[in-house]
Amino acid sequence: MTPRILDPKDFMFWEGSQLPGNAFMHAMRDGITGESVESAKIKTDNYINKQMSRCNSAGLGRALHTEQDKWAGGHRGYQPSYGRFSLTHWWKEENGGGQDEAVLASVRLIRKFKEMCPCACGK
Repeated sequence: MTPRILDPKDFMFWEGSQLPGNAFMHAMRDGITGESVESAKIKTDNYINKQMSRCNSAGLGRALHTEQDKWAGGHRGYQPSYGRFSLTHWWKEENGGGQDEAVLASVRLIRKFKEMCPCACGK
């Protein structure tokens, strides 16, 4: 099933998307293996680029979700993910700021998408 574009609830709860090994999808790092910030950053950037190259709304939505997560309080700086709910993470999400940065990053990503995928923007 293809998720609706820009609906973070769909993306966050795909089967396996919250596993520590998939932390890069949320601009985080695998806390179980002790993954480095640099490794997670590379995986995150590769994931965003792969999704963008699909040149469709689902890929754009996934790329935007991940790009926006880079700026969320509970994610900023590639925080470790242990694959479980944390009150600390939730509090940082609600109170950690980053909204302005996420909006600016989203605008840049959408502009990049329009350049990469001119045919997709008319559909």
